[in-house]
Amino acid sequence: MTVFNLPEPEYGNNRIKKQISIPDRSNTSTSAAEEPPQLVFPVQERKRVLIIYSLDHPLYKNIVLKFCAFLMTKCGTEVVLDLLDSTRLSVLGRIQWLDSHKEQFENSSDKILILCSQGVQAKWRAMCGGKQVFLKEDACSLTGDMLTPFFALMLPHFIQSMSFKKYIIAYFDDVCSEEDVPSPFNVTVRYKLMKDFEDVFFRILDTEKHEPGRIKQIDGLSEDKYHECPSGRALRDAIEAFRACQMEQPQWFEEELLQSSELEDEMGSDKLFFRVHPSVSQALAENKPVVALESTIITHGMPYPHNLSTAKEVEAIVQSEGATPATVGVIQGKIHVGLSPDELEHLAQCRNALKVSRRDLPYIISKGLSGGTTVSATMIAAHRAGIPVFVTGGIGGVHRDGHDSLDISADLTELGRTPIAVVSAGVKSILDIGRTLEFLETQGVCVATYGMTKSFPAFFSPMSGFSSPYHVCNPIEAADLIASSLSLGLQNGVLIAVPIPDEHAAAGQHIEEAIQAAVTEASSKCVTGKDVTPFILQKVNELTQGKSLQANMALIRNNAKVGSQIACALSKKTAQSSSKNPNQHCRNLSTKTKSDIVVIGGINVDFIAKGKTKKIHFGQTNPGSVCQSFGGVGRNIADSLSRLGQAPLFISATGSDANSDAVFNYCKHMNTSGVARLKGHNTATYCVVISESGELSFGLGDMDIHRQITEDYVSQFEKQLSSAALVCLDGNIPVSTINYVCSLAKKHNINVWYEPTDVERASKPFLSDAWKSLSYSSPNMAELCNMNKTLGIATPNVLPTSLDEILHVAVSLSRPLLEHLHCLVVTLGSNGVLLCGEKNADSVNLQPRKQKRKRQLCAVHYPALMVPPEETVNVSGAGDSFAGALIAGVIQGKDTENCVRMGLLAAKMSLASQHPISPMLSMDSIDPTKLKQKNWPTPSFFWIDKGVLV
Repeated sequence: MTVFNLPEPEYGNNRIKKQISIPDRSNTSTSAAEEPPQLVFPVQERKRVLIIYSLDHPLYKNIVLKFCAFLMTKCGTEVVLDLLDSTRLSVLGRIQWLDSHKEQFENSSDKILILCSQGVQAKWRAMCGGKQVFLKEDACSLTGDMLTPFFALMLPHFIQSMSFKKYIIAYFDDVCSEEDVPSPFNVTVRYKLMKDFEDVFFRILDTEKHEPGRIKQIDGLSEDKYHECPSGRALRDAIEAFRACQMEQPQWFEEELLQSSELEDEMGSDKLFFRVHPSVSQALAENKPVVALESTIITHGMPYPHNLSTAKEVEAIVQSEGATPATVGVIQGKIHVGLSPDELEHLAQCRNALKVSRRDLPYIISKGLSGGTTVSATMIAAHRAGIPVFVTGGIGGVHRDGHDSLDISADLTELGRTPIAVVSAGVKSILDIGRTLEFLETQGVCVATYGMTKSFPAFFSPMSGFSSPYHVCNPIEAADLIASSLSLGLQNGVLIAVPIPDEHAAAGQHIEEAIQAAVTEASSKCVTGKDVTPFILQKVNELTQGKSLQANMALIRNNAKVGSQIACALSKKTAQSSSKNPNQHCRNLSTKTKSDIVVIGGINVDFIAKGKTKKIHFGQTNPGSVCQSFGGVGRNIADSLSRLGQAPLFISATGSDANSDAVFNYCKHMNTSGVARLKGHNTATYCVVISESGELSFGLGDMDIHRQITEDYVSQFEKQLSSAALVCLDGNIPVSTINYVCSLAKKHNINVWYEPTDVERASKPFLSDAWKSLSYSSPNMAELCNMNKTLGIATPNVLPTSLDEILHVAVSLSRPLLEHLHCLVVTLGSNGVLLCGEKNADSVNLQPRKQKRKRQLCAVHYPALMVPPEETVNVSGAGDSFAGALIAGVIQGKDTENCVRMGLLAAKMSLASQHPISPMLSMDSIDPTKLKQKNWPTPSFFWIDKGVLV
């Protein structure tokens, strides 16, 4: 038998060396006790595994994460998992993310490991026509359901026999069973975890376990030994926790399914099927102009890459006019209002994109498909998002034989029932324009030509021979017309028909002849329904040698320009109306941003460089890895609170750049309506270098944008600040802003939490009497010293190192601040945390105080929860995670011990995550009453008497 000893992997020159021992066959009488000769077994490259699974339950998700940690730390395997790559996934989108990995894995020896469970089986049956499955964890997750798109993308590849070696099918037999394996996977071996993990790992290594005359084994991976390492123990504990849950709740899976009423709630909150891009949401919240754009021109109007360049050009025109573009499309069953550059690229290259009208939306969404939205579907999405102006090329209408075929575009009926203004070049000239105008009149649609005459345009030509009922001469008149229609509540649209510029109008007679020829050919080839328009437009383009396409492009550009000007005029008019009726404006604002907590602070894009050696050597290149995440103390705390059941209003500032786009994409789960997006500024960036153990070596930051979180800007949210249960400030914001909030706190008796962020910024509130209005602060020892120095209080020249001395100094430095502060939370790194404040029972009272009064002061020291060095990924967000969880516990009215334990557990999760705030953070994951955390460290209680421990 060959035994592989598997130590912690060593990475160097892209090779992993693992020691194996082989018995000496030349002397079969060798005693078993003799030390066998050692042999180096080289693995040519670090193996990668893509993990596919279903989010069945929070505890099952924990198993998947612990399993990935075991693969990475014990086995040296590179794991690709959506939950561990949420930053890139939020930028790319689910389809593009899966597509990119599909291509990489198909062209390599890397493996795809499918973890079967009840959710996997249920979703497979749903794809085969069974009952649709919506899991609570999918709805809550930032990444959503990744399994269904995986089935659609990769199953056709899986069923090819040559791909069997690529896929590994497994399930955790303590919590799942053979019945959870979908039928397509029955053609290959199914492994039980962790019983057969050793076999799975040999598959990952592309190495045969069984060879003639011997069986290989890897030390430490067997069923009875895998849990002897820290990551293995964590995995075993996670499996046991979920198994216990299943025993207590036999119907757990049914309880995890979203019921119809819950599904309606999710739909109402736009989480499942409706996504609004952060830039669009922000513009709408600030009453800035937004222009909706359709996407069939991308998916069906032009070939790639002309379709993509046109879409980007149109968006650029909208932006140049001062409006925000909101291209609408359907991607993987979700309606997107506003597309990222990657999502635009995806639609432009998508070969199986469908043309999506009103009638198609239910089917496209239910099947998780993608497509370009027509005028009617775009109107629906834009209206739902609150966008009043939509720009397109030309609308559909009554077909030339419509009086016989009744072929009438859904665009016309949509205009009759959806209150939105459509700016177009009239009706496409391949249609019956006269009957189309008659039908619009029947639907009650107000039609006006944009210009000095009522002549109704015919798409390619500025004149059709028909007239509109009305005309508007400029953007202001058009905005007045739209505003009047909306204010009347008529529930129908307005059509603004914009003639193509004269200099770009193609010869009308020549194009008309081409249209007639194309219509005749379409009829002879039996082209019908929604395929008619693309066919005729393509044929007309060929017959006119591209002149019709040039005219098409010209009118689209012109419509975008005119429509954006109208949207800007309408936005300005709306703002003026709101200022005349301020009570209504304030009521709407408070409805959108109502929150018990307001967080004001910085938001950064972090670049974390982690070395692969124990020591970072300056002046030379060090081996390591670099990843992007999103930080900023204020953002981290708001993120933590958002994941813990709160809805804090986050007030901050970013630039108007690519980093800002990425930030808003990642922070979709947060209330970012208070984040200003400023042109001409850079979004804050922070680059940090950490050692192999996760300790900070040094950092560099571009934080100038934080100066824009001014008193004037924050004062716009005075109503929310004045009514908040707690306001949290970070030290990145200007001193004047801190003083302003503290003055409000004094006036309205608001509880303010100050997070110092670093030693230099810790002194900001203490430069004046503003600090006396603070209720809480969470400094470390160095920051606490600087607070005291700023007040003229003596501090030690050198900070102590022993725990007893640290506690003594911390209490001494806290005592003067407690003359006004309600509570100090002194973070001590690996030594835990010290709470100082009013005595309540055997601990410190954390609950917000209603008024200042005399009190007995005490301090309680809580030791930290230890995280093994091999499981520490970074230390940049542990303190913010602790603060966010502690604040959440306080707001929820939990006792001090549970609040602190929540904070310690959140900090522990942060240390093990590449993100400052773990994407897996939730109330269930840190609720001490639900977790089987053993051997909680015992806190130490002290009386405080004038800075002395008693």
